[in-house]
Amino acid sequence: MDFRLNTSMLFTKSREKSSRREILQSAFDIADNNLLAKPRSNLYTSKEYFYNRRQGTKTNETMKTIKQMVFWAILICINLAVLEIVLSLFYFQNNCESSLALAHYWHKAKQYLQNRITVVPVGIWQDDPKFGYSHRANTKGSHRTLDFKANYTIGADQERYISPPAKPLGRILFLGCSFTFGHGVDDQDNYPAVLAKEYWKDWHIVNKAVMGWGTAHAYQQLLEEMEKKSLPSLVIYAMLPHHITRNYIRKSWVETLSKFKRKHPHFEIVGGELEFKGVIDISQSREDSPELRKKEIELTIAFLNNMQKICKEKGIPFLVILLPSNQAVWPAAVIAALAKHDIQFVDMAEMEMKEIYTDQHPAPAEHRRIAKVLADAVILDVKNRKNVN
Repeated sequence: MDFRLNTSMLFTKSREKSSRREILQSAFDIADNNLLAKPRSNLYTSKEYFYNRRQGTKTNETMKTIKQMVFWAILICINLAVLEIVLSLFYFQNNCESSLALAHYWHKAKQYLQNRITVVPVGIWQDDPKFGYSHRANTKGSHRTLDFKANYTIGADQERYISPPAKPLGRILFLGCSFTFGHGVDDQDNYPAVLAKEYWKDWHIVNKAVMGWGTAHAYQQLLEEMEKKSLPSLVIYAMLPHHITRNYIRKSWVETLSKFKRKHPHFEIVGGELEFKGVIDISQSREDSPELRKKEIELTIAFLNNMQKICKEKGIPFLVILLPSNQAVWPAAVIAALAKHDIQFVDMAEMEMKEIYTDQHPAPAEHRRIAKVLADAVILDVKNRKNVN
């Protein structure tokens, strides 16, 4: 029923005496709350009145929707708060990466999904009697998760391939774990590759880092490098606090490796010297404990001290990088050992990483930041073969 039909019904008694135009005029006059005759131009004001009434209805509906949204937002927040309290009291442990239980379990869930959606095995690793596992020479792999898709190229010397300059001044060897290898970033985006491309263009940068390796692996890798005819001009070991838990036979770490069918190197200190006991599986690991932690720190210091000695005997500078990490802190004993044994190091531990993946590995932007800090901190001197000023 339209507007004209409704308003005309108010004047049934005067219909015979009034024209259709007069009836309509009277209807608009009533709408304006004014019984006096009005010019035709005022009909717009009357229409505006009824338009505003409709708008008022829409405004009420909008306010009702907003109130409902606020109600559901408050209800969701209350439920999340209750869930956080329950998880914190009964399931969550304070030594986890996040201070919030919900954040911790969200990361766990996303990591689980990442593992589930991996399209194909990366295919760049092999079993190794010394390291437990190592890179397969001359291979390529594709790594996909919810966060990224990255391509990895492994060279003839089991390194992550970086194209060398035509006439390099020398060779700079990088040792480390997934942060240095470049987990989740393409070949040209890991920070050793960025250094080679943008800062240390005249040097052959060799990235021998492997995902999941620790100081024990870096020590063995250095021993192998020292047996080659062509020695590096500089050795850089990029270290994370997590490496300490990988330097002995901690069950939780060996159990993680066993999920990928990998083994782990076992070292002991015998007569004050490091002794390799072979590679182990989870059956030979030890439960996590404070005593185990002391053993890990003791071995870590021994590895670092021996790496320094090996390089010094060959006249090769040795540098340690304390990489930034949002997940763990450095034991004071390890930092003190670096100073005690006169091991030069670049401390980047307090640098907050902003561009990271869900699994806490640096994204390409963070690799560029790390490369820039190193380029500013490390001065390469060809004549004296010293690198830190």
